[in-house]
Amino acid sequence: MRTNKDIIEELRNTKAIVDTEIETIPFSQRQAWRAAVVAAQAKIPDLVKELKDRVIPKTLVAVFADGDQESIRKVSAFLASNEGLALSAQKMYESVVDRVEPSYATDRLFCSTQYHLMVQRLVEIATDLGYLEIQPPRLADKICPTVNDTLNYVRELLRECGVGDQANVDLLSKEIMDTVVAQGIDAKQIPVLVTGVSCVQERNQIATLFNTSFDYTFQPGFEPNVRNVTQIFKGQTPKTETKEND
Repeated sequence: MRTNKDIIEELRNTKAIVDTEIETIPFSQRQAWRAAVVAAQAKIPDLVKELKDRVIPKTLVAVFADGDQESIRKVSAFLASNEGLALSAQKMYESVVDRVEPSYATDRLFCSTQYHLMVQRLVEIATDLGYLEIQPPRLADKICPTVNDTLNYVRELLRECGVGDQANVDLLSKEIMDTVVAQGIDAKQIPVLVTGVSCVQERNQIATLFNTSFDYTFQPGFEPNVRNVTQIFKGQTPKTETKEND
């Protein structure tokens, strides 16, 4: 029976054909190699879909995290070393902010200049995701005194027009699959830590990627060991934390 590992291996080999520099192929073999590349490119979407249908949402269990950032950082590192994933729900919006921030005047007014840069980045994201069209966000001037204010405003505008949540879910889905392939993850259950969620509606949209999901507020000093991490991904509070909080 074909396993996830079989699909991952075939996907890696197929991508390797596509990524090979034509200059490294003997001249006499290049015509045949170009045909192989075309065939490989056509094969990749079907392989990705086959693997994705096995992984999302069937094998994914998520914890939506808030609380102590150092504890969250340690758990993210623990998962990365143990066939798990850590995702940021605001990563997409941060990429837009990175494009917008250098363009501000001293008054930090989000106006037409920042708007067009936001749309420029949004079009890039949409193109990468294969969208044929997107609903443009509204244009409204606003003073954004800090980077975090810009992040919140960009998020508000993109979620308001509907493209934010859908593009975010699709990008997170792509990140999950890229990580599964890159790390060769073939577990029956894959733990995913999700941070940076702004509201219940956004959380519920992202939760569609997972078979099961829980919410957890990390306290300072959380110890990311197998027992504690397993418990939070079962929706339980580790006993050590229960004692400390009593």
